[in-house]
Amino acid sequence: AVKQFKALKKLLLADAMDDKAFAELIAATRAVLLVNADHYTCWNVRKRMVLMGRLDRAGELRLLDLVFTKHPKSGEAWSHRRWVVRT
Repeated sequence: AVKQFKALKKLLLADAMDDKAFAELIAATRAVLLVNADHYTCWNVRKRMVLMGRLDRAGELRLLDLVFTKHPKSGEAWSHRRWVVRT
């Protein structure tokens, strides 16, 4: 999932993504974050996707609930949650 995430992140930064690539990036970031909730780059990619309208805030809060079941003390996840709630 990490290799896939790195390849897809390059496309996102170049604004050269189609719907299929966005779906793959969403799945890759979700997989990486469920294993390592402190992966700051994945959270930032997801923030960008929320701002672009590709992810909804309610869906992000559901993902965070899931992440917190496994990583309840993740500072990066709590920071992302705070950002989602405030924006």
